[in-house]
Amino acid sequence: MNSHYTLTKLFLKQELVHQHKGELLGKLWLLIQPIAYIFIFMTIFSQIMGMKLNMSLATNLPATYAYSIYLVSGLLAWQLFANTLQNMTVIYQTKSAIIRKLPISLPWLPLYIPISELVTYSVSMLLFTIYLLFLGQYPSWQHGWLVPILLSLLLFAYALGLITATLTVFVPDVRRAVALLLQLMFWGTPIVYVANILPLWAATLITMNPVYWAIENIQRIYLGQSVELTWLFALLVVDGVLLTLALWMTRRLEVDVRDLI
Repeated sequence: MNSHYTLTKLFLKQELVHQHKGELLGKLWLLIQPIAYIFIFMTIFSQIMGMKLNMSLATNLPATYAYSIYLVSGLLAWQLFANTLQNMTVIYQTKSAIIRKLPISLPWLPLYIPISELVTYSVSMLLFTIYLLFLGQYPSWQHGWLVPILLSLLLFAYALGLITATLTVFVPDVRRAVALLLQLMFWGTPIVYVANILPLWAATLITMNPVYWAIENIQRIYLGQSVELTWLFALLVVDGVLLTLALWMTRRLEVDVRDLI
């Protein structure tokens, strides 16, 4: 078990630190990228889309910033989910040499991916929060719901990623299918648009998307609205079912996975 912890810390360090080794700005890229990302959406998009969609957001925030807050909070959460799922899908191929040499647990191996993505997300959200403070938007007690909501979203991505990682070993096309699925899910989740501008059938359909349950709640928190606890509990139930299936599948096919990679 200690070797598993050591390996996870090593992978995490490689993901967060070593990828910037040799670069002039090094670790500063962890700050520069989210700063640029937030600046673009908080300035350009707030001017282009803010006035058009502010009435649909049902918030008392200034029109200039309401849409950009809605957009950035949703996009950062989406990136957390999408990057975790996409990187986990190819994890067994990426770490095939290590899997062949070490008796590491297959479900344990990709744990560093959601942790790494959560660190990156936390840095981005810290900068975003600082920006909001300058705008006079202060955190409320509702922000405490971010922890269980984010963890439930990450658990969903981890469980789904375990399934797609296993399937990719047997059917390489799954990697392409996941990329396509993520595109469909992105546009099927109200991030760059607001749900209540959709026709009734479409608005009803997107409420079946578990990612929507988490991202919508995160956007509500940053817009000063109340959290929908039903969605949080529903996502936790889906997480439990999906994780049980993922662990069963991984253990059932572990020998075959090790033989094929």
